[in-house]
Amino acid sequence: MNMKNPAHPGVVFLEMYLKPSAISVTKAAGVLGCSRKHLSSITNGKAPISADMAARISKMTSTSARFWLGMQNSYDLAQLDMSKYESIETDNSMPVVNA
Repeated sequence: MNMKNPAHPGVVFLEMYLKPSAISVTKAAGVLGCSRKHLSSITNGKAPISADMAARISKMTSTSARFWLGMQNSYDLAQLDMSKYESIETDNSMPVVNA
């Protein structure tokens, strides 16, 4: 089931992991080895989770980096305005790949 407006993974990290564990963004930033400002941008949904940050968060939360990156991809795709791509024509000479 596709979500029309999935949550930003940083907000999920904040709400599902940091808040229930009473871990501040400042403390989590120290554990993750990043600045508080950067992690705050992520947990406020203003900055994306990179592959590197996904790996760091996965270690901290005993989850997988693929989980966090998949969530980021879903979020990014949901934010796209697909009408911007209507002018791109299909090239029928391209091989068809069932994805």
